[in-house]
Amino acid sequence: MRVIELANTIKSFELSLTNRYLALGAAGFSDAGERSALHMKYAEITLGKNRLEWISDGGATPKYFPSLYVNFPAERSPIADARIANAQLHQAFLLGNDVVMRNLFIGKYQGIFCNSNSKNLVLSLRGLDCKHSITMDEAIAACRNNGTTHHLTTNAEYALLALKCKAQGFQPQGNNSYGRDEQGNFGDIVHQYTSGTTKNFGRVAQGSGPLTWFHDGSPLGVWGLNGNVYEWSPGYRIMNGKIQIIEYNTAALQATDMGAASASWRGILTDGTLVAPGTEGELMFGDQNAVGDNVINIAGSTWDGTNYFGRPFTSIEYTGFPTILKELAITPHDAGDYGGDYQYFNFNGERCPIRGGSWNHGSCGGVWCAHFDSTRAVANYYIGLRPAFYELAA
Repeated sequence: MRVIELANTIKSFELSLTNRYLALGAAGFSDAGERSALHMKYAEITLGKNRLEWISDGGATPKYFPSLYVNFPAERSPIADARIANAQLHQAFLLGNDVVMRNLFIGKYQGIFCNSNSKNLVLSLRGLDCKHSITMDEAIAACRNNGTTHHLTTNAEYALLALKCKAQGFQPQGNNSYGRDEQGNFGDIVHQYTSGTTKNFGRVAQGSGPLTWFHDGSPLGVWGLNGNVYEWSPGYRIMNGKIQIIEYNTAALQATDMGAASASWRGILTDGTLVAPGTEGELMFGDQNAVGDNVINIAGSTWDGTNYFGRPFTSIEYTGFPTILKELAITPHDAGDYGGDYQYFNFNGERCPIRGGSWNHGSCGGVWCAHFDSTRAVANYYIGLRPAFYELAA
């Protein structure tokens, strides 16, 4: 089947599923036979690369709602020089204590909310406006409502996607310029933003726009990694300029405490050792005037102590620092092309990353874009979320 034919077949199925979801409303999909048939049909037409998962509300008589995901079988880092060890899987598949994922499923589309059994579930469906204006902790809690291995897509998982894009030599485009990408391609507008007397297009319907808006340029890929809305990506933060992470991809575990004061946070030393926050020698970001063996300089930047600043991702120094920073897309892994994506920094207190860019961001958005001006309590119209889940290795 040709790519365009495949794209049209998938689009038809996904929109039909969304329309059925809207028609059934709060009742959900009660017919087990229908759920099984739709699950198998989607696997067939997507060649097993996408998954239709049924999300239960956990009630005494459960109600089921559809959500679409892209399947990523466990693999090593797509970029050879970003591997921590030759035989080790990428951080996104590691859950610690020799527990690894067999498959990681990342939401094909940005998340929407579905309220059932007095709780918010997060669905990934085509053709709808995405959820926005949500804090990081609210996003984490809502994704965990989906089920045991379900979670908010983590920084380690975004890093995997970014490295895969780099390895394939394709940087996805998207809704990063008021409903269109920099090539002038438009999506289906679902939101209009008014500033004074000026009206601009904003968010677009999930899955709209050309195939270049999917991470691999195909209808089987992850949509919306460049623009539309930023997405919370837990498991990595900057604390007063210091780089802190949650070890491996344990941010994907339901039991992991990712609160500001959690004991799960770890600093990183120059040799890659993970240490308790506050340990002398923690790696940290600094502007072009900062000094110290543990300081990662951001070329051309000036931190005035108050206002955040933005610089191209390629401005971040990457040589001489541990490989884990490359593995987690915290620093570049080489001097190559990163799509002109920017990262933005604020060194005051805890700053949590939002990734990808938004509809008003322009060419600075993309799979390598991260914004560190937000605290975890921010809920802005340009910040959303993406659900994910995993299956454990046998």
